[in-house]
Amino acid sequence: MFKIIFTICLVAFAVTGAAYAFPQLVIINQAVVAPQILQFVSSSPVDNQELSAPPQVITVTFSENIHPDKSTLTVFDPYNNPLNDGRATVTATAMSVRMPALGAGYTGTYRAEWRAQCLCSEGRELSGAIHFAIR
Repeated sequence: MFKIIFTICLVAFAVTGAAYAFPQLVIINQAVVAPQILQFVSSSPVDNQELSAPPQVITVTFSENIHPDKSTLTVFDPYNNPLNDGRATVTATAMSVRMPALGAGYTGTYRAEWRAQCLCSEGRELSGAIHFAIR
């Protein structure tokens, strides 16, 4: 008897699909993709770092690829004057700007504000700032 029922179930499974033959069985035929979450990973210089000379390049790195046209990195001097126009060089998960030449009296605390947009379908945005001091 068991063999006959088992055979009927297998035939029902093959003909109608598992969802009809076994209502308690659910089959998902799609890949499950976790949503991408844009996160800050690192920076150079690191936040609150003290330097003896100005950095040549400021770089901010993220967990996902970022949009080159919708991501900015602006450096401000100790008097809150922008030192660049915010356009950054974007390479996959990182953005960078060259530090402009500084004249005499360049010591103090600088701020690099960034805004990044993920190249993912959700277009997630993230913003923040790093600070560094030149002594």
